Amino acid sequence: FALGGHSLLAAQVVARVRPHVQVPDNVSGNPKAVVEVTLLPSLEVREVKLLQSSGNPAYDEAVQRAVWAAKTFPPLPAGVQFADFRRLKLEFRPR
Repeated sequence: FALGGHSLLAAQVVARVRPHVQVPDNVSGNPKAVVEVTLLPSLEVREVKLLQSSGNPAYDEAVQRAVWAAKTFPPLPAGVQFADFRRLKLEFRPR
């Protein structure tokens, strides 16, 4: 993330989504799934796209479902424009 506020918001979003991720029993190691989340101006999820598979389709699906389950993301930091945060690239690992 180029902007300092971007990484802070991404960390807050990952923290909000992570409890919703139901890690499948068959996940070995600590693979990384990367998703791009597109937000509406209300900070609700508009779209979730898998950018990088973890190598485990069940875990990839669990991450995407968890983003949808989180529904609405935390408020933007003061002084930032929504346009800068319309799309967020988020990384998830099971451990």
